[in-house]
Amino acid sequence: MKSGNLMDSLISIDEAQRQCKMRGDGVSAVNTNLLIFIACDPVTSPRQSQRSRWKPSPHEIRYRAYCDELRLKCNAAKFQLSDQVEMIFYLPMPKSWSKRRKKELNDKPAKTSPKDTDNLAKAVLDAIFKDDRHVWRIIATKYWSYNGGLMVKNLGQ
Repeated sequence: MKSGNLMDSLISIDEAQRQCKMRGDGVSAVNTNLLIFIACDPVTSPRQSQRSRWKPSPHEIRYRAYCDELRLKCNAAKFQLSDQVEMIFYLPMPKSWSKRRKKELNDKPAKTSPKDTDNLAKAVLDAIFKDDRHVWRIIATKYWSYNGGLMVKNLGQ
């Protein structure tokens, strides 16, 4: 498998979990330097203001909890990002969608999602790094899925 090939990204959430050989807590047990899968609902990075310091919005509270979860799981797996990263976001489908629509869109690109791909990637980088200036290449894609998740793959190894 060539690293960086966009066709490598077209895998289902089940295949991502298989590649990571999941433990029960959502942290991969092997390949900690190359690949990690985290079972959680991806959250975008919010626009923060001065007011956020003393009265955070509900979205900012969710974002902070998401960042804490990512940090904990990456530290538990001893996963460190390199300077080239591929991120695959599995967005949970809305509960209001019909079973037929969910079946049709499962593992398909999330083109109509209100979450911006760049803000999803920014949230991951901000959660894991205090300073992410050394990251020079990011490939980020998002797919619909029954369950939320995030797969991060190091490309520059």
